[in-house]
Formats: sequence, C-alpha cells, structure tokens
Amino acid sequence: MANDNLELVVNADLNGTKQAVDELMEKMGFTISYQNSFEATAQRGSGLASYMMGPFAGKNNVAVKFGLSYRESGGKTSVFLSDTGSGLGKTLTLTGGTTKKVLQDVFNTLREGISRKGLQA
Repeated sequence: MANDNLELVVNADLNGTKQAVDELMEKMGFTISYQNSFEATAQRGSGLASYMMGPFAGKNNVAVKFGLSYRESGGKTSVFLSDTGSGLGKTLTLTGGTTKKVLQDVFNTLREGISRKGLQA
C-alpha cells in the first residue's frame, strides 16, 4: 500500500460530497463499492492488460484500486484518496510508477470537477 493519501475538502455535507465524488469517479470509468458510510473502493482498468502489457497498457487501462475515505465536520467533508492496490501486483507488472501517476491524475480531475460544481472549500 502506498503512503500517498491525498485530501480534498468539499463544501458540502457527507451525502452531497459522496454524490458529487461518485459521479466524477464514474465519469472517469471507475466502479465504486462502499464498505460502510465513510469508506469506499474505486476500481478501474484491466488486470489482464496490466499483467500482459505492464506499464505499456496505458494509464487508462492499467488496473488500479483506490480507497476513498470521508470525514464530515462543520458542514464540510474531507475526502481522502489513496492507493490500495497490491504492492506485489504492481511489482510483477511494473506498474507502480504508472499507478502513482494515475492517482495524481484522478485527484486533479476530482479537484477540478468539485471546483466546477462550486463545492471546493
């Protein structure tokens, strides 16, 4: 598991934030599954493409698994985005560097989308 834990503060309650984040993540091709009210997993890409082609699968096809954590306080919600994919899998497919870039790209796209919606704190 990577140490990267990127934080985005949203000027909305928990439900409004989750709705906005889910919409943006789905537009980027992610499937979201919630473990509980405050934790979710977002997955995208092909494990087969990552295995067969490694980093040459391209950043939109390499298999990634990110964690989303939500913390609400004072009418604002913090969203924490982190890489939860297997370190062994990234080592075997040589996609660790690609995954870091995808994580940063996803975070930047989320921040831009939240800003466009007028929700960035």
